[in-house]
Amino acid sequence: MAFKAELFREKMKACGVSQKQLAEKTPFDVRSISRWANGHQVPKLASILKLAEALGCSPRDFDPDFADSMEGVIVSGRVSAASHNAYAAMKLVFNVSQTQILELAPILFATVAARALQIPGDDDAFFAVHECEARNRGIRIERTGHPDESDGLNLDREAANNHKCFGLEPENGSSAISRNLFWEALRRMVGQADDRVSIDMWQQDWPGHVPDADGFNPHVPLLDLVAEGDPEIIRRLVRGEVRLSTSIDKAEIANKGALGQLAELIRKDLAEQAAAHRAMLEAQRRASQARLDQWRQGYELENPEWAQEYEDLAAALCHPAGWYPAHYSDKKIEEARANPFAEARFIDRARYPGRFALFGHEPEPVYPCTKGGVERFKELQAHRAASKSAFEGGSQ
Repeated sequence: MAFKAELFREKMKACGVSQKQLAEKTPFDVRSISRWANGHQVPKLASILKLAEALGCSPRDFDPDFADSMEGVIVSGRVSAASHNAYAAMKLVFNVSQTQILELAPILFATVAARALQIPGDDDAFFAVHECEARNRGIRIERTGHPDESDGLNLDREAANNHKCFGLEPENGSSAISRNLFWEALRRMVGQADDRVSIDMWQQDWPGHVPDADGFNPHVPLLDLVAEGDPEIIRRLVRGEVRLSTSIDKAEIANKGALGQLAELIRKDLAEQAAAHRAMLEAQRRASQARLDQWRQGYELENPEWAQEYEDLAAALCHPAGWYPAHYSDKKIEEARANPFAEARFIDRARYPGRFALFGHEPEPVYPCTKGGVERFKELQAHRAASKSAFEGGSQ
């Protein structure tokens, strides 16, 4: 270990923290901190961790050899708010720390990833058995009803052969229906978990995507208890829009008793957090709408023909206002709705010439649009975006 008193003093000075203030933030008294700062004594490893946490820095800032002096190696990183809620839930239910969960993380990931790579082969074997049984009974069955599904299965097999545990996204122009194998493995495992965990709100199943914890319910009975079955609070917990750890701290679970006795305190705080979040989004929406109305007034005066052309093309080419892609999470949709100034509009790809909606074997034509119209719409979008940037720059 190579604790450097002078580096410790420099870090305290840089943070603007006195010895007395540091003592108030840590379990240590001023005398101990003074001895460490003056080099009269070397703090223990656990003490170095607490000092670094209080100063918001790495222990290596005043102990360059810190990582090498411990049995383990320090791992740091940021996780989503949803993941942070999952850590808090696991601590309550299983009495495990974040460090213990992190220690197991590579084991759990490798297990799920290995299971994911087995899925295409397992599915092929399952179908082969049932196809053989059906054939013996004189029944003809087909695994896929459309070429896109067959192409997707080939992509899944390719992903498994190349250790792409999150699956392969179809190339541009391809409509193959492939899968996120990691998500599929989790879905099957969750189905065997006796309703204790849930991915019902985990909308991250598109191939090639590395999922996070947004939408994952780590312990259904616990969240039902603390939210008293309120679906909005549960949704905000699994989306990371409210903080379970904050509510737990306020309820002082560790000092006052069992979770069941304090659930009402936690529910009240979660409801207050949810209400505050809704109010914040509504305030953002009103401010954004006011900016949009003010900008439109000037833009339509300066570019009346372009403004009308944009509206006409949006009506002809796009999904209705307020429509969002299926891969948008509830959280992302909320944030988009709180920002009308962005004018999020999405082109309806089904309206391209030569595209058909298939029902059985009979093609049903859908509303066509020209490639030139789409390109013109994108030009108008870019022009409006540049005008908005100039507007916001001038209003600051």
